[in-house]
Amino acid sequence: MLIQHGNTECNMAQMNPMRKVLLSIASAALYCGIFYVDLYYLPSEIQLLIPYLIVSCFCTVLVGPRTGLGFSTLAIVFWIASKTQVFSEFRTAVYIDLAIKITFVFGMYLLMRYIRKLLIEREGLLLIDDVTGASSRRGFFHLANFELAKRNDRGNYSSLFYIDLDNFKTVNDTLGHQAGNLVLKEFARVARQAVRGGDIFGRLGGDEFCLLLSNVSQDQVEMISNRIVQGFSAVCKANHWVTTLSIGIYSTREKQDIHALIKEADELMYEAKRGGRNQVKRLAIS
Repeated sequence: MLIQHGNTECNMAQMNPMRKVLLSIASAALYCGIFYVDLYYLPSEIQLLIPYLIVSCFCTVLVGPRTGLGFSTLAIVFWIASKTQVFSEFRTAVYIDLAIKITFVFGMYLLMRYIRKLLIEREGLLLIDDVTGASSRRGFFHLANFELAKRNDRGNYSSLFYIDLDNFKTVNDTLGHQAGNLVLKEFARVARQAVRGGDIFGRLGGDEFCLLLSNVSQDQVEMISNRIVQGFSAVCKANHWVTTLSIGIYSTREKQDIHALIKEADELMYEAKRGGRNQVKRLAIS
């Protein structure tokens, strides 16, 4: 399934292709500049490998491993090309020095590739809620902004569910935090089973969740909300939990940002709370 709740990619991994191209072009221009200075302005005994290395490390971390490998290779080629006079002497010490530098450059490449992997994993963890496995607040906004920015179809709706778990504090206070976490996990499980493959589901904090449905009909909105309410009600009844759901659902065909959608859905959710809780309030704007 393609449900975007725990499968989030970080900004580094999702960098715009055009930005990658521009960074690569800028790096290539820097290489050419370093090579020109090294070839025409500096004596052969001065080593300018470090500037090449800085650029290749930058490319490996920010652009990607393949680009970084290419620039690491170019670093060695450009450096050798600028030192042709030194290498024409065929001294053993020169080639030992070359071998050391090649090892160092590609060792740094492997280190930067590993650092990039750690950064992606770390940011990925920040995008996932560790209790429920849903997107975290940060992850939800990241995915929702990306999804809404590419929306062009005005035929169907974008729908935002703002969901609050009623009486959750009572469960926490009477049964303990472990029971409270279990309630959150079970709700997240029910919600994931109710939604479609590309829908975006996240926990904003505490007992509040959001669900973004793109390119959806009102019949689908009603079907998914019924699945969530009925599914969670059955779980609560089986576990003797007093928790219910207050849900606000705002749907629009207009292209709006995530903050505008949340504001409208949040107001509908509070209307459901004021109306006695355990209900769904919907508003669709054509």
